[in-house]
Amino acid sequence: LRAVMETLRLLRSHNPDCVYVCDPVMGDNGKLYVPEELVPIYREEVVPHASVLTPNQFEAETLTSLKIGSDADAVVAMQKLHDMGVKIVVITSCAYAENETITLVASRAQGAGGGGKFKI
Repeated sequence: LRAVMETLRLLRSHNPDCVYVCDPVMGDNGKLYVPEELVPIYREEVVPHASVLTPNQFEAETLTSLKIGSDADAVVAMQKLHDMGVKIVVITSCAYAENETITLVASRAQGAGGGGKFKI
């Protein structure tokens, strides 16, 4: 992860507008795929530099330390990720207990082209 971030720093030193899309592949369905020691590195060193972040529900919960059980919870989690520096957040799969559908929710931070929330 740190090598990726060093490469991003180098790229942005030549092009400050370089877009970094980060899919934080950390886990799913309540289980981490990566060592737990990587979570703070994602949270503190990777996420703040992502232009676009595409976590699944579990990853968004892990990064924000918030439980997502509804669209309203997802909005709060996305705002927390915006507060960490991410301009665009797409939570790629939210599965809420009250229904059997999978929802994709996205948010653009205020000031990053106007802001807004989207649901598919």
